[in-house]
Amino acid sequence: MATEQTVRTIVLNAGADLSAALLQFSVLKLDANGDVVLTADPADVPVGVLQNSPKDGEQALVALLDGAIVKMVAGAAIAANVLVTAHATVDG
Repeated sequence: MATEQTVRTIVLNAGADLSAALLQFSVLKLDANGDVVLTADPADVPVGVLQNSPKDGEQALVALLDGAIVKMVAGAAIAANVLVTAHATVDG
């Protein structure tokens, strides 16, 4: 069941084209320029979850990962109390 709380969001520059419908609600990280891009490795440090669908250089609305319940894209069911990590494949 998808659920979400009111979350704190920030606006950051998109460092890649994130406009594909499959990418909304994906986990993001900061790149070397301070722009947000998709996480691709479980070792990446996530900054938040994409809430809109910006093209490269446009403003990305990012829900912060600060303990709130945030809607996200998942490749499989997520069990309670399990560590969630990112991977390089976008399912869809």
